[in-house]
Amino acid sequence: MLNLFISLLLFLLFSPKLHFVFYIDIIFYFSLAYLLCWMIFFTIKGRFFDGVIYGFRKVGNGVLRKLAFDDWEDKPMPSTKVSPSFLGFLLTQGLYLLVIMFILLFIYYI
Repeated sequence: MLNLFISLLLFLLFSPKLHFVFYIDIIFYFSLAYLLCWMIFFTIKGRFFDGVIYGFRKVGNGVLRKLAFDDWEDKPMPSTKVSPSFLGFLLTQGLYLLVIMFILLFIYYI
């Protein structure tokens, strides 16, 4: 509900004309932002970047050996920092807004 209120507020403040299509566009942008964030965090959670981060840490430790970064292997990988509940939150918010957008498009074209 908060997303719909914020999108309505943005519609009233920034739309050049108060057309229903502009409100549908704003809801689309909100759902797109949620779903893009979900895709990024889903990729991180899927351990896609863990190998790259491990390689950078290993090379950085070899180059900067004089600074004694011995705990580089003990640092958590990015995939362990992403919570499954946060992924679920992003996905449900994005899908709910997408469904609402399709309902509004259906109403608009009828």
